[in-house]
Amino acid sequence: MSFSLKNKKTGWYLFAVSAICAVLFLIVYLLRGGDIFTAIHPAAVILTVAGVLLSAFLLYKDIKPLEILPFLLFFAALLVFFATEIEFIGNVFYGTDGQAFTASFIAIVVFGLAAVVTGMISALKGID
Repeated sequence: MSFSLKNKKTGWYLFAVSAICAVLFLIVYLLRGGDIFTAIHPAAVILTVAGVLLSAFLLYKDIKPLEILPFLLFFAALLVFFATEIEFIGNVFYGTDGQAFTASFIAIVVFGLAAVVTGMISALKGID
């Protein structure tokens, strides 16, 4: 059995982009670390790692019923991130402890949303 990129469709490449964005989400999330209001939540890390590992497996061996799972895992990780950051978000909106979102927060949101959106599109298109 040989592996070739020649016969891969758009969904496969979007699936790969989703996994890469999830890895970037995780890297920035871990580098940002916690602060006095929020800490790195283990659930976000576990969900993201599970999604990336499953994505890597599915990029090699396509199993149709499992194609939606990485998207769901990335979405759940992003929701956990927002749930843990709700106090920071509220403080920025009310100007209590900060006046603006940090670059790392924006990067996490962008990479997380990119992972979710490209994962959803690739799951709908199929990754054959």
